[in-house]
Amino acid sequence: MVSPRVKSRWSIMFHVNMRRDKQSYKVTDFKSSTLKVCEYTDDLDEILRAFNTLPALEKIVQANISVFRDEIESLWEHHENSKGYIIRFHFTRNPPLETNTAASEALTDSTLTASQYQPMHTLDIGKIEQFWNWLFVMIITSRFEKGTEPTINGIYLKIVKQGTITFEIWCKTRPGVLAVNEDLKRIIDKVNIFEDQNTTQKFTSGFKQIDISGASRKPPNTKNAFNRNRE
Repeated sequence: MVSPRVKSRWSIMFHVNMRRDKQSYKVTDFKSSTLKVCEYTDDLDEILRAFNTLPALEKIVQANISVFRDEIESLWEHHENSKGYIIRFHFTRNPPLETNTAASEALTDSTLTASQYQPMHTLDIGKIEQFWNWLFVMIITSRFEKGTEPTINGIYLKIVKQGTITFEIWCKTRPGVLAVNEDLKRIIDKVNIFEDQNTTQKFTSGFKQIDISGASRKPPNTKNAFNRNRE
């Protein structure tokens, strides 16, 4: 039987910050501490098999997972991301892996500015896992795509030990991110993951659309949210 194919070739990366040596305690750079779980492929069965080897979210203390298409890297410096935008939103896991801190403390290792903060919405880790699985399948099967050219470059998931789980959807253009943002809101409203319409509306209204198109024009030593999120 011929394996089904998807429109783009997808890769899955699993990243954990690791120490280079015990003497200096220097954190390794993003690339050298990243494991490629799946090479770029359009074979749906191969992608799903690789995805199913990832640890369950409830067992991850701190890690990043990125799923990107067609040789695109999960770095703002990559030319396909250079004019792009990101949709970012957060959950706080329940039950907490450790004692949960206040929402503001849960983002202490993030570089979001005051205008980029959104309220934390606590959700059962099982539901967050279901949402992650659903979003992954929707992305790789191009369910958000309307034209012939792909709008979404990839998705990025970040788990921190304070209990916050951050989702990012990386889009190529401003029109693309606006369209995906509206579709995502409608779908989340329909699946009703919070089982409460008011909470769902508050959650989706907090989605942040972040412009990364100017990042590569900043001075080399100027850090931005996406560099520091990976440290």
